[in-house]
Amino acid sequence: LTESRVRDPFASASTSARERGEAAAISAATAAAEARRLYARCAHLSPCDASARADVAAACASESCAIAERERTESSTAEAIAAVAAAERTLRAALRLDPCDPRIWTALGTLPSPSSGGAPRAPEYFAMRETALSRAVTLDPRHAPAWSALGRLYLDASRVGVEAADVAFFQSRAAKALDAARASDPDSASAWVGTALLRAATIDDAECAGAFRIASDLPNGGEGDVGRALTGAANGARDGGAYASARRAREARPVDAVAAVALGVASEVRGLAREATRAFEDAIELCDERGGGGGDFESERECEIVRAAAADGLARCAARLVGATPTDGDADADASAAIAAIARVAEAFAASGRPSVRRAAGCGASAAEAAAAFSIRAEALLSTPSGPDAVAASRALARAVHLAPDDVVVRGSLSRVLPASSSPENAWTTVRAAARCAPPTRAKAASAAARAKSRGCD
Repeated sequence: LTESRVRDPFASASTSARERGEAAAISAATAAAEARRLYARCAHLSPCDASARADVAAACASESCAIAERERTESSTAEAIAAVAAAERTLRAALRLDPCDPRIWTALGTLPSPSSGGAPRAPEYFAMRETALSRAVTLDPRHAPAWSALGRLYLDASRVGVEAADVAFFQSRAAKALDAARASDPDSASAWVGTALLRAATIDDAECAGAFRIASDLPNGGEGDVGRALTGAANGARDGGAYASARRAREARPVDAVAAVALGVASEVRGLAREATRAFEDAIELCDERGGGGGDFESERECEIVRAAAADGLARCAARLVGATPTDGDADADASAAIAAIARVAEAFAASGRPSVRRAAGCGASAAEAAAAFSIRAEALLSTPSGPDAVAASRALARAVHLAPDDVVVRGSLSRVLPASSSPENAWTTVRAAARCAPPTRAKAASAAARAKSRGCD
């Protein structure tokens, strides 16, 4: 299930953005289907265990989210709707076994609606979700996920065809719920993302940017990272953290055009014109393939804003790559135009409130879980019947090191795999990094260094 929640960024650079996203979504859907089968077996062996049925529902929701990221066809839409319906039936069966579990009520209140096959935004399901989440916070007033989801639900309701008085009412209820979520768990990324979107709705740009910065430092499924990158670029700030957030968001959301634009802008600010060009090209391709009200965007206007910002960024990068040297006045005008374009994208992102598909189903994987999943994948690649695949295993372990840089065991595993897939010097560098990460375990690092040297490292 953890593997299904992670989008593996390693793919051929020669393929298009749509093909890379499609491959990641298919891999995630396959893993989620396997998790669903295994959890169903657990539920069959423990028919009176409500948590086992909740695990089945989590796998169904994760499968629906992965299917929704694939190319939109009638069959894929039907599969996503069927998976959500199965998740809802399983959760209701779990509630019959244990009606006092706030986690099950929270899961029921955050399921994607069957009619949309994606984000939980359908108005006809508002009452059901509000009831489920209200029961969750009644059973456990300190349950931060329920408070956060309830605040996001009220914030979404304030955007769906309501009068001005109702907008203020829903925003006030959202603020109270999000305050309770942060008080219950200050490290809740969903609560901080909801707070940032609420501040954007109330035109408080400074508070919005601050909340996105906090959310980006927590496991957030990419939504907080996108917000930080966009708000940092809109403010014209040269924020190194914004670039790192944009990279994480692009890896976590390979079919999201907004994440691609965020990476393009962050790269452009850092002077990485070629990387920015690739990101802007991916954004335009994703807008053309998946745009419009029936795709990843809620409206044609939102798609047009993102596509226009990507096209403008692509033109700026092209001028930089060919060596164009505008005058100081032209450069200032170009910078002002770029900031204004990105501000429109950030405004559209905050105004739409498009939730991350993994956040919508409660499927955000922590960095430690993702690192463990990549380590398990590397072990499987090294023990295949057709022979070990050292290159793919080293890539998986490198991704695990990126997610858990202080894990000495993972770095040691990478140092053992690298000599078979690349130069011995890389293994020696990895061993020295492991020794720096955990001084109490220098003996283990030294033994790994001796093995690396025996393979040819000086």
